[in-house]
Amino acid sequence: MEVGSNDLNNQFGDWRIQNNTFANALKARGYSYQFLWSEGAGHVEGGVERQTMLEAVEWVWKTYKAK
Repeated sequence: MEVGSNDLNNQFGDWRIQNNTFANALKARGYSYQFLWSEGAGHVEGGVERQTMLEAVEWVWKTYKAK
């Protein structure tokens, strides 16, 4: 999961707060997850990819075992 410091805050709520709440719920239940913060990035924009792509790919492949 990812959220940016300039993410949405509209009639549906503040995505920054809600994503943080969701990450805490996943953690409390023991789920494997990654939560990345993108400084200065908004909702679904290039700043997110530039700041989080490397960490996201590393996290996805961290448990891969070659056969």
